[in-house]
Amino acid sequence: MGVNAPTGPIDAARRALQRERRQLRDEREALKAFKERVTEIDTTSPGAGHQQFPLTGAGSTGLQSVRDAYADTVMDVPHYELAYNESLPEHMAGEAGRGTRRRSDG
Repeated sequence: MGVNAPTGPIDAARRALQRERRQLRDEREALKAFKERVTEIDTTSPGAGHQQFPLTGAGSTGLQSVRDAYADTVMDVPHYELAYNESLPEHMAGEAGRGTRRRSDG
């Protein structure tokens, strides 16, 4: 390539790569924050080392706490609307699997 070679497409590709790296970094940090928030949620132990969120009864806030943590972290990255623009159940299903969608509706 000579000194006068066009670099427009290369510069555009570099900018796109930088943007993608920044978005991935933001998402990685958001997932770490989500993990930290979820580990702080009280759970009940039905036995044999299994844990479940208290989903019923007075003061049942386990699942709502997970929803809130997800919305406040994973769905709060600066590029979320532009890149995903999905509801919480849709996004959780895409990230964590379809079985999650039924539990996250609400």
